[in-house]
Amino acid sequence: MRRSELMSKGLRLLLRSQFSHLGCRSADISGWNGGNLQLLVPCRNTQVSSFSSIWGSVGAGSLCFTQPMLAASSKEQEGTIVDGNVEAMIQSSSEVQRIHGEMLADMKQLKMPPMKKLTLLLQECSTTEDVKLALDILTHLRSFRAAQCKQTRNFSEHLSELLFQSCIRAKAPEHALRILWRHNVHGLTPDLGIAHKLLGYAKEQGDLALMQQTLKTMVSNAIRPTTKTADIVLRLCKEKGDISLMLKLAKEFHVNGVKLHQALYDICISSVANTGNAKKVHEIQEWRHKFGLSHTTASSFALAKAFVMKKKPQKAASIIYNHCRGLSRLLAG
Repeated sequence: MRRSELMSKGLRLLLRSQFSHLGCRSADISGWNGGNLQLLVPCRNTQVSSFSSIWGSVGAGSLCFTQPMLAASSKEQEGTIVDGNVEAMIQSSSEVQRIHGEMLADMKQLKMPPMKKLTLLLQECSTTEDVKLALDILTHLRSFRAAQCKQTRNFSEHLSELLFQSCIRAKAPEHALRILWRHNVHGLTPDLGIAHKLLGYAKEQGDLALMQQTLKTMVSNAIRPTTKTADIVLRLCKEKGDISLMLKLAKEFHVNGVKLHQALYDICISSVANTGNAKKVHEIQEWRHKFGLSHTTASSFALAKAFVMKKKPQKAASIIYNHCRGLSRLLAG
């Protein structure tokens, strides 16, 4: 066997041992191609919803990510510290730098750093640079645990929560998106609860861009939106007055089987009626009918407006009359 073939075989065996915890097979590791190595990581039993019209087609079935996708694109990686980026080290707080240095020193001596240090470091984070150092030490620690301790499990949800709080304190919510990555170089555990907290933060800040980026990250990492997700998202759109985006997202949720609270259907149908789109009013009413929702005052008046716009005043009057009559019976009872 030629020397180059032996080197290639040895490299494959080394990579297979190093990345086995990510679910890779030897067939997923391509050899050297002009000095560039590519690792394909299959998502096992991944079911991806078809949310697509807002943030681009995700596709269905099994996804494969190239190695950089384990931690997003190379541009996103630029903010991550690797063995002490000088600028970030200077700008970060002294306490975070101290703990970061101690933990790195422990690992260089092949000792597992106490988890109390990691918890303290996360609690001390207050700037973007602090968060970058925290992400750096998490990446080092994940690799150290896998190589030295043979621990391939992610860190606990508690650490994900601590990192999320650090990102919010530092006003760097974009770094909290890393928690939602399915194959996580930082060893963090993706969690729907963190996604909802991040969406809640976006709602508090009135940040539509962060909200959409969070949704995109959720879907691309197989975190399925729920009724609570829809509630936060659609109310934010309503508060910001972006009715067009609200309706597009509401349709995405409906098409993908995410049932909305009745109050959200009322918000949607009323908002559409106020924009003068009679066709959309009837479309939303069909959604309500599909889930067996009875008429409310909001839906009745929205439908009445739609019929008036279609120059059918008698039908509009009939809907209002029937609703008011039914309401009076309920009050009398």
